[in-house]
Amino acid sequence: MPDTHQEAAVAVRNSCTCDACIDGWLAPRMKERLEVEANFLRYVSNSLLEDLSGLPADEVLPDWIIAADTALHYIPMELHTKMSPAFYRGYVMVIEAIYYILLQEPLDVACIPTPAAITARIQEAKEEPKESPTALGAEDIEDINKFFAAGGRVEFALEALTDRAMEKSPEGSEYRRKTELREEEEEFEKEVDDIPMCMNDLNFAFVRTRLGLPAHSIGPHWFFLTDSEEEDEFEGDDGEEVVYEVQTDRLDGTFMKRRE
Repeated sequence: MPDTHQEAAVAVRNSCTCDACIDGWLAPRMKERLEVEANFLRYVSNSLLEDLSGLPADEVLPDWIIAADTALHYIPMELHTKMSPAFYRGYVMVIEAIYYILLQEPLDVACIPTPAAITARIQEAKEEPKESPTALGAEDIEDINKFFAAGGRVEFALEALTDRAMEKSPEGSEYRRKTELREEEEEFEKEVDDIPMCMNDLNFAFVRTRLGLPAHSIGPHWFFLTDSEEEDEFEGDDGEEVVYEVQTDRLDGTFMKRRE
């Protein structure tokens, strides 16, 4: 009887065409793409957290914060009432842990942000000496504990990372719609020009499964229309106002449905 685990390992390595994939499957260019997106997500989230300095730690986040931070769109809506500043800070620490892992060198399994690796990194940061720049202080530990106690999971951040990176890549629908993303891709290609190309460079479904996620994203769970979209989408063919209601689907996330 064939060894299915061995066959799976061979299949993983056979998908690499650059002979440089980390652990035989994570293409260096994909790793760079995830690193860039993780850095972007942490920057945006930390910037928005500064605007919440006066909000009580356990009060629900204002809608404009959730709308502004795409990383929060991957938190299931059933956790809305638990999405406090403390919860948010804990979530951002998970993103920081992912970014920390992606920065590790040399390029081996230590730089792959699996759920187990993220959890281990968070625990490591809790136990680091206070003088360490990456150590978590008492308040940080309290916040990240609140995040997990409220139902938060490291997979939410991985969902945000992989889906946002995909949407900004040539594989994404946003990439096809937005000129600025195509311009950013041109700059990214220049930065990774010396890294060998691989069949795994844009295989997000494959990477997601290797990170312990479903092949296809189950988020985002939140959608916010811009002013122009509201004008286009919320007016019927006869010029009358159209009312939409939020619908939630277990697999497809949350979407706007026209109310009959």
